[in-house]
Amino acid sequence: MVTDERVNGWYLAVFFPLMIVGTVAAAFGAVTEADGWLPTLLVFFRLEAPVAVGSTGLAFSGVQLGGLIVFWLEAALKKRDEERQKLRAAALAEGREQGRTEAYAAIAAWDARRRAAEAQGNEFNEPPPYGNSAAS
Repeated sequence: MVTDERVNGWYLAVFFPLMIVGTVAAAFGAVTEADGWLPTLLVFFRLEAPVAVGSTGLAFSGVQLGGLIVFWLEAALKKRDEERQKLRAAALAEGREQGRTEAYAAIAAWDARRRAAEAQGNEFNEPPPYGNSAAS
């Protein structure tokens, strides 16, 4: 049984309209079926009893089923969000590692060209990759 404050509010919101509509229908049926106030009252009570039981049952079962569906959807959405966060974190870590690897490769290639130019006695004017001004 779903027990949540949101469900209790929905129960009342569903029960009262069902009960009111059923009561009006029972009153209309009682007025059209009987003559006099006592027979009308007895017919009304005869017609109202199933309305009261039926609206209570419909409201209770409908709200419980709706509550279960809502709670199931909330759990599914929470699980999906957690999976997305894990995938995002893994993708960010992988992207950072790939960027780091590419940066190191670019710096190593630049440094190899610089050392080769110095070994040959040539001037090396190529700026370092990524704007680093420190050259070893």
